[in-house]
Amino acid sequence: MKTTILTAIMALITLFSYGQNNVVTLYDAIPTYNAVIYNSDVYIPVGKERYNIEEYQAFNIGEPYAKGKYKFPFLEKGKPLFDGKEFAYIHSSGKLSKYNLKTGEYVWESAYKNSEWAAQTPPKDLSEKYIGVGVSDRVAVFNKETGELLIQVSGKGISEGFSLSGDEILIVSNYNGKNIAYDIKTGKELWSKKVGYTGGFGSTTEGDKIYLPSFEPYLFCLDKITGREIWKIDMKNLSNGCGSGFSTPPYIVGDYLYTIHRDKGIFKFDKNTGKEILNINEFGEVVGDLVPYKNYFLFIDVSTLYVFSPDKDEIIQSVELPINVRANLEVVGDFGIITNYNFDEEPYQKGVMTINLTSLIK
Repeated sequence: MKTTILTAIMALITLFSYGQNNVVTLYDAIPTYNAVIYNSDVYIPVGKERYNIEEYQAFNIGEPYAKGKYKFPFLEKGKPLFDGKEFAYIHSSGKLSKYNLKTGEYVWESAYKNSEWAAQTPPKDLSEKYIGVGVSDRVAVFNKETGELLIQVSGKGISEGFSLSGDEILIVSNYNGKNIAYDIKTGKELWSKKVGYTGGFGSTTEGDKIYLPSFEPYLFCLDKITGREIWKIDMKNLSNGCGSGFSTPPYIVGDYLYTIHRDKGIFKFDKNTGKEILNINEFGEVVGDLVPYKNYFLFIDVSTLYVFSPDKDEIIQSVELPINVRANLEVVGDFGIITNYNFDEEPYQKGVMTINLTSLIK
């Protein structure tokens, strides 16, 4: 009994301490799905169990206690994707809709070619122009502004494994490691190549080149139009050899590629040759991806957020997190947000945090 009371007191002290911190705020709510930042507020979905959303609790950014409750009139219709000003989600009836949060009106509704699609996953933000949906071995891409269905393809195991190369080519991957490229405008298959399972990790495009990670473990540079292999990195042969691949596409800074590995840290490669330039591994197991913010990259391990400068090729700042996490970091404006809703066993805890990036990076 004494241990339980002491634990509760320590939790309240931690909450108060981080709630008043000008860098990290831990909010007094248990999330059941991803929290969002909208219009300078934090909205945390709460309910009886994981993925269940009964209502959103609203918080001022940086203030740990709820100021009110907010109900979306359509929560039962699908899992949401916020894009800042408007709200996209999947209808269980087989429609993708865009909803304006300010006016409370639908911007558009667009049906798939097959109305039997159910709302299994939230929409995927593919680019500034396009949004995608992957359900039951099918993938569809829509125009964000108009809701026009641009392309729909099918294939076993591809619902999670798809990304865009520029705004021209849709790349889908299946569980057998085969990647297929389609022209978005015509729907024509451009090429296919077996590169290993990519799991929907995505790709990076510059000019006529695609940089594509595989879990096998390889990092490929391919010709965007033909799929021809330009170079391939076998990660087992790196200076800090990896038994698994990158789960995030690289970022391009000048003549270099930057990416991060869960166990082996940050890597820097020559984008033209694939030559390894740098590896930094001064932290614990990485959670999620590199996240760009201004001229920096952010990333987290289980207990710490780090700021990496590609100009200096070093970590320039870090901040300890109030709870241990296994969740991705997102950046909205000048704030980072972490929603830890999947884990409640030791050493992880459920919770939502925001990070004031202007206070962290000075």
